Formats: sequence, structure tokens, C-alpha cells
Amino acid sequence: MKIVYITTAFLPSSIGGSEVLTRQYALAAIEGKHEAIVITSDIRTWWGKYLPFGGKFSKKEERIDGIQIIRLPHNWMLYTISQFASKFSTLLYKVPIIKNRKWLQKLSANTSLYSYGVVLKGLKNTLHDINPDIVHVTPLSHVTVYKGIEAVGELNKERVKRIKLIITTALHFDSGVFTKTYDIERIRLSLANADAIVCTTAFEKMKILNNFALKKDKIQVINIGIPFPGEITNKEFLGIQKLKKETNTLMILFMGTRTSGKGLFDLIHSLEQLKLEGYDRVRLFVGGVRTIQWRIFAIMNKFVKRIDYVIDLPYLEEGEKATVFSLADIFVLPSRVDSFGIVYIEAMAHSLPIIYANEPPQREIINDAGLYAEFGDVSGLTDVLRTLLDSKELREKTGHQGNELFKQLYTQKRMFDKVIELYSEI
Repeated sequence: MKIVYITTAFLPSSIGGSEVLTRQYALAAIEGKHEAIVITSDIRTWWGKYLPFGGKFSKKEERIDGIQIIRLPHNWMLYTISQFASKFSTLLYKVPIIKNRKWLQKLSANTSLYSYGVVLKGLKNTLHDINPDIVHVTPLSHVTVYKGIEAVGELNKERVKRIKLIITTALHFDSGVFTKTYDIERIRLSLANADAIVCTTAFEKMKILNNFALKKDKIQVINIGIPFPGEITNKEFLGIQKLKKETNTLMILFMGTRTSGKGLFDLIHSLEQLKLEGYDRVRLFVGGVRTIQWRIFAIMNKFVKRIDYVIDLPYLEEGEKATVFSLADIFVLPSRVDSFGIVYIEAMAHSLPIIYANEPPQREIINDAGLYAEFGDVSGLTDVLRTLLDSKELREKTGHQGNELFKQLYTQKRMFDKVIELYSEI
């Protein structure tokens, strides 16, 4: 079968995590002897979303790991305007004198939709030319995906043989922003038109069943799976190993694409408190964050050195990321917005103890592989950090439990087997 994947950005980009999930689905298709084609944007870097020049891939078509990739230009002006409109609607939400919230929720949902993902130019025509058997889209919060769903619906009206539609939702329904950020009716219609729905956690499936009138057998839970860590070839990367040996440093690792909802600044405040208590050997390594807020903080901190225990990592290739994970002592991501969080299972694969926010998807995924605090509770986060920093035995025990959980639930083979089965049965 010919299977097309639609997502906002795809490797080797420096955008976020949905491309990793899409890659795993595509590799599973190839493993099952199917043809895998990814339709995505031409964005190469975070700034490529905003500007008509720079941050773009020059190749419009290429093949990586057997996956055919088609990169379409995107409407950068619409994305840029939507970013500002979304911020404005969020500010309006905080104005107490506005009593009628229905129109504000609609405004927030529409501006947020166009500020997540990008609108691909020529998407329907590209799908028409490919003539796929299945279209698999993710994540549902992105306008890229909604436009893909619309294109499949329009093409199916013109065709005798239907294109089957699979949606991986990747939504955190209890994130605190769900009801005001997403258009619930749009989600309901999209899910109703899908031939199959894939959730990454049982919690996500339960929420979909509770919120939308869908048949239970239409929804499958397929945990994300990743390969076992490869051999670490560059242990001297960025001098981290030397720093650890010379100073007996304990390395805390944070990985995420943004600061909002991820708890990064709460983590920094916690470490400030621990420094006052005498925890001088602790260093925080921050990878993957590319927001303007963080870039300003990192640049200012580089010159002022006010917070000398925070080290901003450069963009990491896959092999370099594995090196950083292998050298870390604790992984911390107290996020309230992740529907799954691939970095959590990457930490498990490297036997790292995890500190996370007390959110249902994370509790299901991580289980006994870590400790948690309430999102936004700096004091509680400080307490669990202190607990792990004080006990090497607890760090090793928790990390081992995570590694066993990874082997049981989150391997690439387990995921591939389930995805191949899904494609054969649809």
C-alpha cells in the first residue's frame, strides 16, 4: 500500500517532536513492506516559520531512511499574523470584565489553530497526484493536519475508491488550556471522519470516549516506541564528561522545544533555592529550547553569568543527544502540556531517573520510573530534586525501573508490530 503522512515539519529539522513520531510510523510502514511518503513543510529551523527567506530546505524532494519526503512551501505571513493574534486573544481571556466567553473561546481556538503548524501550499493537488491508499496525520492540534483532513475529504468526494484516514490525536485533554485553546466541534468532526484513531496513552483514549460519541473499536492505543540506545562514540562532547570528572558535578538534563507549559523556569527557581542550601555541584543542561524568551535569557546569562549553573546546549543531532542523555544523572521535565513526551522514554532508555509534573499522561507513562510535583509548585519541585540529589541509591533504583519499563512497553519493535497490524486491518 501507498501510505502518506502529513505533519508540520520533518527531520532533519530543528523544530520539535511530532516529526519523530511521524518518522517512527513511516519506518514501521517500510518494515511492513509498504511505501511511505511524508508531505511536510520546507521549514528547516524555528525561524523558517516566520520569514519568507532563510530557515528553509533547498531540496523539495528527497529520500531519508527509505522514506520519500515532499516539502511544500507554507504561508509564512498567515503564521506570523496568527502568532500575534493568538497572544492577543490570550490576553483578552485574562480581562475579568469580559463576561461573554463564548465568542472569545472561538477567537482563541481559531487563532491558536493557525499558530500551531503551518498551511501547506498545494497540499490537495500533491495528494491527488500521489493517489495514496492511506493518509495518516499527526498531531491534531496543528492546522497542517486539519488542512490535510479537509483535502482527504474533498478528494474522497471525487474518487470511487476512498482514501482511508488515520488520525493520531496527540492531545493532552487535561492540560488546562484545552477547552479555551481548541475548537471542540472541529475536533469532533475530524475524529468522526477518521477510519481509525490512534492514541499514545490509555488516558487519551478514555478522554476521547468521554468527550466524543465514537465507537470504542475505532480507537487504538499504540505507545510510542524508540530504538535501543546506540553506542556512544563521542563521550567528550562539549566537555561534559571532563566537567563531571573534575568537579564531581551532578548533571540535571532538561529537554523541550519551549518554555511555556514545560516548567523550565520553575526548575531554575528550584535550583536557585538548592544553591542557597549548599548544592554547589549541580548543573542544569538545557537542550532543544528555541523560544525567543529562552534565547534572550540564554544570551544575557552567557555574558552576565548571573546563573552560572545553567548551560544552554546547542542544537543536538540524534547521536549527540544520546551522548548527553548518557552523561546525565537526572532528567527533569515538569510539563503540563505533553500528551506523551518522547523524551521521557529516551530518558528511560538511558536508565535516568525522571522528575515530572503530576499530570495523567505522564503518570501513566512514567509510573515508578520517577518522582513528581504539581505543575507550578516550585517548593514541591525543589523537594523531589533534593530527594534524588541526596540519594545515589534512589537514582539508580528509579533509573533501573524506568529502563525495565522501556524494554517492556516502549521499544521500537513493539510499536512497529502494532502499527503494521493497524495498516493491514484498516
